Amino acid sequence: MYLRKEDLKISEGHPLYRKGNFWFGYHLERQNELPYPAVHFRCLTDLEVNNVNIFFERLFKDLSLAAWLETMDNLLEYAYSSESYVDACDDGHLIILIMENLEKLAESLFLVYHTKSLEYLKVQDAKV
Repeated sequence: MYLRKEDLKISEGHPLYRKGNFWFGYHLERQNELPYPAVHFRCLTDLEVNNVNIFFERLFKDLSLAAWLETMDNLLEYAYSSESYVDACDDGHLIILIMENLEKLAESLFLVYHTKSLEYLKVQDAKV
């Protein structure tokens, strides 16, 4: 298993860096037009946007990777079933928390792609 911890922090000068609390809500309330791709990060907290490792550590603190894989398998299975995931699974009462974490996971993957992929490709090209 790949265990090296990547540096997923973004610097204060980066356009996606969030200064302060509830950055997304602040701009939404003032009806500011948010630049792309910042408009997509509405679930991650400001701290999580600035350092995605915070989200990943919290995500796997309560549930292991194996438990998340089982949860994803169950979600997929019950998506095509007449039976409800909430009624059929032991962790069904946590469906809102699961949904929030999956939304944050999608946002964090998108954020890492936009902030780290170009940097990574430059390093890999230099090695070749």
